[in-house]
Amino acid sequence: MNTQSPLVSVITPAYNRASYLDETIESVLSQDYPNIEYIVLDDGSKDNTREILAKYNGRIIWETHPNMGESRTVNKGWTMSHGEIVMTVNSDDPLLPGAI
Repeated sequence: MNTQSPLVSVITPAYNRASYLDETIESVLSQDYPNIEYIVLDDGSKDNTREILAKYNGRIIWETHPNMGESRTVNKGWTMSHGEIVMTVNSDDPLLPGAI
């Protein structure tokens, strides 16, 4: 029997949501589930989204790309993920404790 928790990949697409992003990122990082891969993709934001993401270097996987829309950005995140379980959390929708 495998006792290790399966990897859960969380994907957050972000476009000009800097004012919400810290709260959402912290809500994912503070989950008590032990095996989370967190991918945040900046979809060409014109605000300070990149500066906020840079604060989390080493704690999340993030990158920025030219704007291509939410669906394509989420699909890109799915191709980057390694989890057995993959979920999307929008940049302005923080998770409640214990959600994962």
